[in-house]
Amino acid sequence: MLKLVTSYSLSQVPYITYDALEEYAEALVRKYAPRLLKTPGAVYVDEFLEYYLRLTVDYHRICYNRKILGITAFNDGMIDVIDEDTGLPKQIPVKAGTVIIDTSLNTKKNEPRLALREVFKEYFRFYGDKPRRIIRGVSPRDNCYAKQLPEYTAKIFNVSYKATLIRLEKLTAIVNKKWGYSL
Repeated sequence: MLKLVTSYSLSQVPYITYDALEEYAEALVRKYAPRLLKTPGAVYVDEFLEYYLRLTVDYHRICYNRKILGITAFNDGMIDVIDEDTGLPKQIPVKAGTVIIDTSLNTKKNEPRLALREVFKEYFRFYGDKPRRIIRGVSPRDNCYAKQLPEYTAKIFNVSYKATLIRLEKLTAIVNKKWGYSL
């Protein structure tokens, strides 16, 4: 099994950097389904967690404001969730090795960077252009790319346009002119 590297704050609280998490996710996909890094497609999270990582998956509403989207139980015990019928907090028992996923994520999928990069390159190849950062507000062509690329990518990964746009912006594949780049 691959080891996830954690860092520690001054007060010794463990945390994972964004880059470390991305690299770990890519390494897991490379081991689990390497074809997805060359031929992008959906990663079925439930199947991955249950059959590859041998964890139990359960869905509950975890919190009201969606600040917590998942919980992993490392020990047997009780956790607080939101009762779907009443909207009130309640405790449920969990066993070690259980992953609780917030019900709001039930249909959303997160794809690794490498697969997204392949789609990005494919999109530019189709238009006979070199893959590059898309900067909104620089040219009509870039503005068109900034709208079309998330639509194209969302269809391939079977996710929403908004989720894809957020991911592309997070990876700085699409940025605004004021972002600080000059031509």
